[in-house]
Amino acid sequence: MTTSDTDDGLVTDEQYLLYEGLLSSTRALIAALGCMGNVINIYIFLKLGFNEGMNLSLTLLSCFDLLYLVTVISRSVSFVFLAYERTHRWTMWFPVQPYAVYVFCVHAGRIPQASSNLMTTFVALARCASVAKPLQFKQTFSQQLTVILAIIFVVFAVVSYLPVQVFMGIFPQFDNDLNLTRPSLWISPQRKEVRDIAGVIRDAFIPLSTQLLIAVCVVLMTRRLKASIKFRVVHSNYSITCRVVNEISRNIDITTVTKSNGSTTTKPGKELQVIQQVVLICVVYITCNTPTILINFTGLFVPEFSIDNMFRNLYLLVTGIKYLFQTINASINILVYRRYNSKYRRRFRVCRHRV
Repeated sequence: MTTSDTDDGLVTDEQYLLYEGLLSSTRALIAALGCMGNVINIYIFLKLGFNEGMNLSLTLLSCFDLLYLVTVISRSVSFVFLAYERTHRWTMWFPVQPYAVYVFCVHAGRIPQASSNLMTTFVALARCASVAKPLQFKQTFSQQLTVILAIIFVVFAVVSYLPVQVFMGIFPQFDNDLNLTRPSLWISPQRKEVRDIAGVIRDAFIPLSTQLLIAVCVVLMTRRLKASIKFRVVHSNYSITCRVVNEISRNIDITTVTKSNGSTTTKPGKELQVIQQVVLICVVYITCNTPTILINFTGLFVPEFSIDNMFRNLYLLVTGIKYLFQTINASINILVYRRYNSKYRRRFRVCRHRV
């Protein structure tokens, strides 16, 4: 997205602007809805209190997602200004280079997005450990530990992205397209080397490791879920049989007894709902995080597929699709909470009636 001709033979500048404009508009709409959803999440979890350790984790997760979605909206607004300048061939322009603002919004969003990924991993590991070994881990993941880990996640995200930020800035520079000086994006010649070194940890290790950990947790919790349901069904059938035998001795209709018991004893309990909630959050994360991993590994095997090389526009386009999946991941949790958290659902209804 520099002012020079950057057609890569696969995606022209005009095609990129069109596709990215559509993606940017879609992300902004989803992000706006997601911001409202995360604000609701934070409000409701604050009302529910943090007696349950999971509530604090989900509150912090919603905070990280909210911050990320704010940067998505800011990025979309700056892209509108960027596209406006380019489509008008710089006959109309803004005091600050929109592309510079766009790039900084992208990098600013990576800090809460990385923190959100790490918090999601913690939620999955904490719930998986509590389910697999409840006696050993039930009281381990306290509020204090959650806060400490959240601080560590934020510090780690900032440190991992700070080196790249140091080697770029917005300073008054001469703009060849406008033939004047205005605040524009400055990138140090050393930035690419620093970005490649930091990217090994940031873009390769973190997404892949969190993906694998969460996938293992999903498998374990799914097995636990199936085992719990099977146990409840078997226990329910045993209870029904005992009741039927008792009712037969009292000459009471068997059909009525079986029907009434079968409709009330097979409902999943609170533990199962919590497991279902976390499993679905993890599945959404894995689905939405997969494009990031695919893009990163493609760049390793196809060096031309990067922002600095031959297939620049194609890289920017698929990266825009990656951001769309990340926006969906940060926006959808309210639907999960409403579906699988009965306390959240009751509080949500109370808040809605008040409004």
